[in-house]
Amino acid sequence: MSSATETRLQPTTRRTNRRVWFQAITLLLVGLVGYGVAESLAWFGVVDYRIALGTLGDEPWRNPINRLDPDLLHIHHPHRRFRGTMQGGDIAYYLRIAETHTYPYDVQTDRDGFRNIEDIEQADLVMTGDSYVEGILVPGEKTISAELGRLWEISSVNLGQIWYGPQQELFVLQRFGLPRKPKIVVWCYFEGNDLKDMARYETNRERWDVMAPKLHSFSARSLARNASLRLLQYEGPRRHRPLGERNVGILPSGERMYFFYRNDKVSDIEKKYMLPFQETIKQAYDACQKAGIVLVFAYVPIKVRVYDSIVTYPTDSVFRNAYRPEAIEEMKQLMQVVAPGMAFVDLTHELIETSKRELTYFLDDTHWTEAGHAAAARAIARAIPHPAKPVRESRP
Repeated sequence: MSSATETRLQPTTRRTNRRVWFQAITLLLVGLVGYGVAESLAWFGVVDYRIALGTLGDEPWRNPINRLDPDLLHIHHPHRRFRGTMQGGDIAYYLRIAETHTYPYDVQTDRDGFRNIEDIEQADLVMTGDSYVEGILVPGEKTISAELGRLWEISSVNLGQIWYGPQQELFVLQRFGLPRKPKIVVWCYFEGNDLKDMARYETNRERWDVMAPKLHSFSARSLARNASLRLLQYEGPRRHRPLGERNVGILPSGERMYFFYRNDKVSDIEKKYMLPFQETIKQAYDACQKAGIVLVFAYVPIKVRVYDSIVTYPTDSVFRNAYRPEAIEEMKQLMQVVAPGMAFVDLTHELIETSKRELTYFLDDTHWTEAGHAAAARAIARAIPHPAKPVRESRP
């Protein structure tokens, strides 16, 4: 190529370069404007990118379907309905199990944020507890509180809430349970994590004043933060972890039943919070006694305690001997000292007998199926004398 030809081509090259730069700058400006618009939606609360990108995490106080509370940490918003489909249970989520099941859910809340379709002014039966009582994965009319109300033919109110521990359940009883003037209160204790929940509650309550303002701030909702979290969380298709395989038991039907909680030893945390737990139960018992209310302590067993004699374990299973048989009797004796007049009901036997016929716990989740809720209600109804049948009052 001659120097003359090169000279003639130079202007064209410069024009091409300018065009490329112009296009790049235009795209950059468009991108910045688009990003600014996207972030403004988060700023004004139109979009919450934690929901849009699925980066909410586990802690309910970070979830905008809940409102913050200085005593309870979190509680559902009143008169809300949230429904959808969950792919896999909590065990599948934590252990990243590939083969999962699908669970539809449909939850409606009352004026206080609990799972009741109506605003119940007075209820003969109040049931308090954690996610076992709330029962998100079963229809509202199939939860333990509804089942027990039908068996006794009395009105009932469900005051269970996911991730609640004993301190929160005491606040629930005082603020929402006792004002409904029940005849009987059932306190559901889950052996899997209730004592550990006390430690978690205490830790978060101590830093609440600093933590709470940040939980639903613009920063928490922003696109930049949640897009980054989404990228960090991405791990490709779910694959079995060795831990998931070692947490399995095989049912007579050949189905795989996954386990999560164990109770084969008393941890240091449980030892530390046993006395505060006793004090919490005593406060609940004294409050009920003063109001002339019967308090029932219902022992909710971990899944492996129920299915241990039903499943066959693989050779590498870590869930053989995963619970202490004496734990229930120890808790019963402890409660007799703390609250001598309080009824103690162990739900284990009825759950085991029912599990021989049908699933009482979901295969890849820690919680009860409809049959499990019904079995737990029958256990209580058989153990406790039938209460009187007062009149039910509700507000539309």
